[in-house]
Amino acid sequence: MNESIKSLIIRKLPILTNLVEDFKHYQIVKIDLERIVYFLTQFESYEQVDIVIRLLEKIDFLNSKKFTFLLKNAYNQIATDLLAAPVFCPLGGSHDSSAMICYPLLKELFDNEKKTLNQVTTIDALGKTIRKRKPSAIVFFDDNITSGTQLSQFFKELILGDNDPELVRTPLSKDEYNLLKKIPIRICYAIQLDLKSNEVLNKLRSDYDLDIEICVGKFDFNNYVNFQTSNIKSEAESAFAKGFIEKIAKDLYIDKDWTKDTIYQRLLGYGNLGKVTVFYYNVPKSLIPIFWKAGHYKGKPWIPLFPETQEQKKLKKNSIVFDFYQLEAIRSWFINGSDTRKPNILFGIRTANQPSQEII
Repeated sequence: MNESIKSLIIRKLPILTNLVEDFKHYQIVKIDLERIVYFLTQFESYEQVDIVIRLLEKIDFLNSKKFTFLLKNAYNQIATDLLAAPVFCPLGGSHDSSAMICYPLLKELFDNEKKTLNQVTTIDALGKTIRKRKPSAIVFFDDNITSGTQLSQFFKELILGDNDPELVRTPLSKDEYNLLKKIPIRICYAIQLDLKSNEVLNKLRSDYDLDIEICVGKFDFNNYVNFQTSNIKSEAESAFAKGFIEKIAKDLYIDKDWTKDTIYQRLLGYGNLGKVTVFYYNVPKSLIPIFWKAGHYKGKPWIPLFPETQEQKKLKKNSIVFDFYQLEAIRSWFINGSDTRKPNILFGIRTANQPSQEII
């Protein structure tokens, strides 16, 4: 390992230690200081590691409490009159992440948990629910909206049906669709990561004649490898960052059955958005891929810091683990506080039983 990289990592240990306080809540793998440092040692140069550490400092880690806070912020944007008798629905299946984040919010919003849960339905029971209850509004919950592609697919499957559905197994009948057009639809997202989703929203209103709005807890439209962000110091550094990240990502994506165009559109994350948002239970695909994608780079296993669920399964299946000797070296850095031992010798002039001048 390059000595300058070691020195940089050791100097940054206090910063990296602070990051552990957030990252340790990631549910897919245990993230501690060892894992963060090991991740950094996979990069090839001082300049690369320096940029990656700055990106790590920008990671927007959304733990369970933050998710609930952001969804509550989104929910509070809904007009009060629409909440007289609403129906709540996660924008996904019962085992989907949207269900995971929906229930803690509802428990916080309402005192009567049993009554609240009676107002919750599932996507596949939505048609039956709106026929029976005639709700004042349908409130969907989800973690994030990026391009809006998934939202578009959801309403297509819900209203038109699909031979191979991804989200909706039971589309609405014609009568149920006519009822849906009369019910305000509000979709609460913890975070919005791209403005393109607004165009999708306008198209959904037009195509399906729906009263549909999104409510968002927070926005982040930054690309964190662009010069416009504070962690990139110049246009030249931005080009350098994109260059080495794209090079690594290209190797990591070799196991994907994607066209060349699709690969090039995702080298900096989905849509090349260059995001640094991480959820406590998984990652959005707009996250810069060096952080979540497993694979091989230059013939060596690449172990991401925040492996996505399926990527972690691949690592386990292929028995890919940290290199023992590299881990031992890293542990020695923590013990010694540096990569080499240097003696400290005290010289002084003793007066009145104590040194009056010291030189170390």
